[in-house]
Amino acid sequence: MDEDAPPRKMSKPDTFFKQNHDAVLEKCRETLAKYGISGNFETSTNLDTVPNEVIVALLKEGHSYSNKAVEAVISLKINGVADEKVGEIFKIVGELAGIRFDCTPSAASCRNFALAALHIGQSHIKSRLGKFLDNGEQLCLASDETTKGTSKLQAFGVFSTDGMFTCLGIKQVAEKSAQTAITALEAVVSQLPEAPTDLFKKFIIAVRSTISDSARTEVKFNDLLQSLRNEAIPGVMENYEELSESEKTEISKFSQYFCQLHVVSNFTKVALKSLLEHELTVDGARRTDDPSAFVLIKLLWEAFCHKKSINRFTFPAFLGNRFNIVFVLASRVFFHRHHLKNLLRNVTGPLWRLAEGCDHIFETCEYALQLHVWLEECAAHPFLFFEGNSPTPNLEMNSSTNSSLLLQELVGKVSTEMGAEVVSILSRASIDYFSRAFVDFLPGGKYCNDANEVRGSSSSAPATNRNIESVFGLMSHFFDTKPNMRLDVKVAYTLLKKNHTLEWLRTLPEEDQDKILTDSRAALKMMKNASKERQIQIENDILHQMKLKNQNATKKQAKLLSDRTNATHEVLRKLIIQQTAPYPKFFNASVGQKQIQLEDLVQKLQLLFRTYNKNQLIVLNHHEYIGKKFEEMLTNRRRSSTSLKRGFVQDIRLSGRQKIVSLKYEDDEDTFERELSIFEEELSNGIVIFIN
Repeated sequence: MDEDAPPRKMSKPDTFFKQNHDAVLEKCRETLAKYGISGNFETSTNLDTVPNEVIVALLKEGHSYSNKAVEAVISLKINGVADEKVGEIFKIVGELAGIRFDCTPSAASCRNFALAALHIGQSHIKSRLGKFLDNGEQLCLASDETTKGTSKLQAFGVFSTDGMFTCLGIKQVAEKSAQTAITALEAVVSQLPEAPTDLFKKFIIAVRSTISDSARTEVKFNDLLQSLRNEAIPGVMENYEELSESEKTEISKFSQYFCQLHVVSNFTKVALKSLLEHELTVDGARRTDDPSAFVLIKLLWEAFCHKKSINRFTFPAFLGNRFNIVFVLASRVFFHRHHLKNLLRNVTGPLWRLAEGCDHIFETCEYALQLHVWLEECAAHPFLFFEGNSPTPNLEMNSSTNSSLLLQELVGKVSTEMGAEVVSILSRASIDYFSRAFVDFLPGGKYCNDANEVRGSSSSAPATNRNIESVFGLMSHFFDTKPNMRLDVKVAYTLLKKNHTLEWLRTLPEEDQDKILTDSRAALKMMKNASKERQIQIENDILHQMKLKNQNATKKQAKLLSDRTNATHEVLRKLIIQQTAPYPKFFNASVGQKQIQLEDLVQKLQLLFRTYNKNQLIVLNHHEYIGKKFEEMLTNRRRSSTSLKRGFVQDIRLSGRQKIVSLKYEDDEDTFERELSIFEEELSNGIVIFIN
């Protein structure tokens, strides 16, 4: 190159195109063909016109977008691109590659493609389940439930023997119950694309164990699933009747396991209770609140924040405050968001990773035994607690967040006598707690023996249920960042991300990819209608549950009121007016299955009338009129004159459904009675006036 020549301007790629014209065009054709996009290249042999060439890439096939274009839109959506920004992304990438697309997807088109993602995800799940069933895999079913906003969600997943987790689906339910969860699981499996009618039965037969939390709903769900499995085995398995009894017993084996992460989270209460127990032993005080060590930490934190002029350093309690405290708490969380992230990364995360050190449920046996032995040693020799040695060294990893390094940072090698006392109490309480929590995994437990027959059918059971928790974590992200997104779309993107569906799709032959994408687009209308029907059904179910709940509450309240009224009447009858109850069968038309003659019945009725006493009527002792003096204006029509007559209200009684007031006048020994409603009408008309 001539040294005196002016410098080359890199913003104009004319020299590059002139020198590599044919190679560039051929590379563009190959790249676009790889992604199923056809290009219209109107080129010229005159190299001077090459910079003005435009490569037009066609995203549509006829009047609709190509399958690869739909796949690209779904990929962008999974990576967080908004519907209205997808078209702009296409333009930017096209300009970067020197390509102009004939058209770009609108926001409405992107929204229409969303349900196609759900169909693709379900096709992937169907493919995995088919392989599991064909290979005779012994699956472990994971399940959990949660509430996001106003939606109650039920999630399901399976673990295969190689430890791979597959999220089966997420269903919105009207209520949290075991039977509802069973119905949701059947819908998730049976509604997969091109699913055979017996797929659900074959699936539950392949499930040999479950992993969940220990909530009563989950325990009941596991029991119902086991019952369904036992009912399905004879009808689905071939030659079942020809199997021996031992083979039938082996097939029917079913195990239930519970997530070990909850053991760690519930241990906090044990530690705080132990600290409080030691404190009560030392100072003899009687309290049931937090231990002083916990209170001291909070006080030191407040003093530190005051000294450093840090505002909004406390989180007021939600209980005992007005609703406005919600906004106060929200502002405090936002102010401390960076501190909370550091806590999660440096403290909470490492602690949880300790519990996640076990991959398989039976690895808990070794972990629990090591922990139990270490706690017994600390209970006998408390100073061992402060040596900084991990109770489970085989679970350690060479990482800045492993338990050994964390433990060394939290404890020192110097201890006090009081600290040893606390460790002794805490160790004994921990032994009791972990002995109950790991009772099946410690020596003598049903899972501790290596030759245990259950181990063969539980080869796919994990130690924790964190995979399902991560599914809900991703759903929470969509609920927080995209509150207006339809639930089915949130489920679709969650399935695609958790199961790595697009990576699986790209490994398939071109024909299979094209078929799956075409089927997904063809099912859009059906899926939209099904989504609307399902939403209407959920709303109706929720409304029905609310009506039942209100009816039950009304019945309960009515029964409570009736019982209270009956009890009040009984107290009034027995203790106040001292009525005696009649003989229960005195007025029966039959006694001892013997019919009473008419003459006997008439005699008994006559006896009833003769012994009737008005004093046995229920007296309303607490009525406000009783004992009040009054003046009543009497009119003599013959003489056309009026006079006043004084008296007082003696009592008010119930006679059937009427209230009778008894009036006693000063110049008359007799008592006069009239209906209370007439007496009150005379009061309102001024005929009767109460006086002091």
